[in-house]
Amino acid sequence: MSLKPCVIITGASKGLGFALVHEFLKSSTLIVVACARTYPKSIKTLEQKYSKRLFYFTADITNTTAIKLIFDNIKQLQLKPQIVINNAAALLQKSFLKTVPHEITHLFAVNVFAPIMLIQTLIKQQSKSAPLHIINIASMGGIQGSMKFSGLSIYASTKAALIGLTECLAEEFKNYNVRCNAIALGATQTEMFSKAFPDFKAPVKPIQVAQWICMFALAPAVINGKIIPLAVSTP
Repeated sequence: MSLKPCVIITGASKGLGFALVHEFLKSSTLIVVACARTYPKSIKTLEQKYSKRLFYFTADITNTTAIKLIFDNIKQLQLKPQIVINNAAALLQKSFLKTVPHEITHLFAVNVFAPIMLIQTLIKQQSKSAPLHIINIASMGGIQGSMKFSGLSIYASTKAALIGLTECLAEEFKNYNVRCNAIALGATQTEMFSKAFPDFKAPVKPIQVAQWICMFALAPAVINGKIIPLAVSTP
């Protein structure tokens, strides 16, 4: 049975996630498996145009049952994941002292635990020899020594955790045909960025970042375990 290669993109309903879906459909031959908690009209438009190449699932990936269901569907569709982009993220801009436990738990669930469970589920199902490129979308705020911003302590901590996970998985799966890298985003004009920095207009648009990530994801397998800053300004 011949399996068709696909890319999995989380957080695909808007912003960078939607731009990534559009870019992979336009610039590659891969099947695109996308998921998010909502189903916007923009995705419906893409589904009509790319009916044989886009499969979109409305799911909460902090739920392990939802993750399992996505992969059950991937199996039924006879698809073979070659690229996974963990893009889904939650933001909290709030004083550290006023942050309550359930807000912290939610941020770590979306930004850290969901990528962990998705990667774990996938690799358990993959053939050890099957090529796989995992790309975790991190943030410059999660890099040691980078500029930090008041009110973003928990968010930056989750992105630091995702960066640490990336480096660890690259080592743990070095004997598999698996690569794991992270893209540490700088200022990109998304809805999330506008919430974090309402008085600042980012110099980079989501489509520009998506074009670069698509190119990087499809490039020859020469980079592994690296944290790649993608920023032209601070913030």
